[in-house]
Amino acid sequence: MLILTNPNQTPSKDKYNKLIKMTAGNVELTDEVLYCVGYDIFCSNIVALKDIESKQETIQELKAKVTELSDELEQKSEKLGEITTYYVTALDEIDELQKENAELKRKLSLKEQK
Repeated sequence: MLILTNPNQTPSKDKYNKLIKMTAGNVELTDEVLYCVGYDIFCSNIVALKDIESKQETIQELKAKVTELSDELEQKSEKLGEITTYYVTALDEIDELQKENAELKRKLSLKEQK
């Protein structure tokens, strides 16, 4: 009986053609033919499982990146809120200073007129 040892192989048309040639057109299912087909299915399942595991790792990496970016966005949003508060405060102070400046100019012009 043929012992197959590479579980990383994927099914291919060539392998099935070789299997047909190996049986020489005989439609009778031998243990070796059943073994080869079963092993091929087993191998394709292993390949599919490795592909799924790889995609799950990618998903976990992407989830971690999304969490990292979300945290960074939250921090920047808080910082923006602080900056906005400082900006509004600065605008209020500028407005007050402009009013004081206008009042002082008015008083100075009254003094100069006397």
